[in-house]
Amino acid sequence: MGQRIARRHADRGVTLYNHQNYVDALVEFENAYKRLSKNEDVFAVLNYMCLVYMELGRYHDVLFCAKKQSMVSEQLQSCMLQAEATFNMARAYERLGEYRTSIALCNRCFNTGNPPDISPLAGYTHLCLANNYFGLSDVKKCLKHYDISSHVARILCDAVLECRVYMGLGQMFMALQDNVTSLQNYVRASEIARQFTKDHPCAKYQRRVSVEMAVVCSRLGRLGEALEMCEEAMKQALAHGDRLVQARCLLNFADIHRDRQNYLRAYPRYQSAYSIAVETGDRKCQLDVLSGMALCAFGAQDLEQAVEINGKVLTLSKELDSKLDMLTCHRRLCDLYLYLDSPEVSCVHGFHVRQLLRDLQLYCGVCAEIIGEKDEKVRPLPCYHIIHERCLVHLYRPTSSTSLPMQRRRPCPTCRHRTSSNPVSDLDIE
Repeated sequence: MGQRIARRHADRGVTLYNHQNYVDALVEFENAYKRLSKNEDVFAVLNYMCLVYMELGRYHDVLFCAKKQSMVSEQLQSCMLQAEATFNMARAYERLGEYRTSIALCNRCFNTGNPPDISPLAGYTHLCLANNYFGLSDVKKCLKHYDISSHVARILCDAVLECRVYMGLGQMFMALQDNVTSLQNYVRASEIARQFTKDHPCAKYQRRVSVEMAVVCSRLGRLGEALEMCEEAMKQALAHGDRLVQARCLLNFADIHRDRQNYLRAYPRYQSAYSIAVETGDRKCQLDVLSGMALCAFGAQDLEQAVEINGKVLTLSKELDSKLDMLTCHRRLCDLYLYLDSPEVSCVHGFHVRQLLRDLQLYCGVCAEIIGEKDEKVRPLPCYHIIHERCLVHLYRPTSSTSLPMQRRRPCPTCRHRTSSNPVSDLDIE
């Protein structure tokens, strides 16, 4: 009798979860968890609890449930279930900004469960790895794992995975200041997300794509469109308790007000977004909010506060080991101290900028100019190095070698490996 009641709670929890009613779903799953005795059922309920906690932004609770899953999987002596529990831990650590821990867990997931190359678990684990490498500013590895994840999504016809890959690529190209390519990826993600009906559990990706697309639209000067997207996303996020989107919407509202030089309206929204990010433990969101606050303080000519907030940004970006954020912050401080007539301090930050550019290899292999300094289209090569799209034509100049029966196209200027994976293929030029 008790097991039958427990399963009813679990079934009601699944129904509520599918309707994005996460708070009530969690109550049902907790009731089911207390009554269930069969390990397989306990593992499944814990898995749903991990999903619900992820949606509610309670990442430490995800870790707690995933560790319980790990103990259950050991009792069942199932390598695949152990891999699933490990993946849940990896996802939580990714959201908490513990990127290297998450990467280690993703690799353990592959080693423990040994999932087939073309399987949902493999596809989502590669997606998690890509997100982690983006957090660590390793563009090459980030692109590689997004590419693998996209390949799995296409073969399995997994619309959710494909949508999330496009979202990740949109975020990455936006970080490289290629806003046009970023928007193209978000548009593709939006087209996939719109296929889900309002009652579908994956309808949440509509608001998540919208809130990220709004950032790009804002950068492209389409502030009215960005504001409209954020308002609709915020409405949906409040209805479903989506803390992640709520924080991002508030951040976008603040950025839009800042762009309009309405600093008094921007600052309270930054503070609200920061409070949610601290509550959920989302340190990447905290970093983005602090960066916006620093720009807001500079725009309002509160230079002391701008220096103080940039110091917090630099500390947090070092903790996360996010070199792209460190680079952006050092650039701001370099300009800020010049403005404050402190050339010596400015030179120190300028030195760090040059060092980070070398570490990140953010130079075009063809023209040697810096990538990401201005809004310009870039193109990944098959070896995952990045060059300017305008420089792609130079790789099509034939080599001067006459000893070969057929002239080869130039390989990637950065890696210079003469393998079949490095030369640019005919498909790369549209």
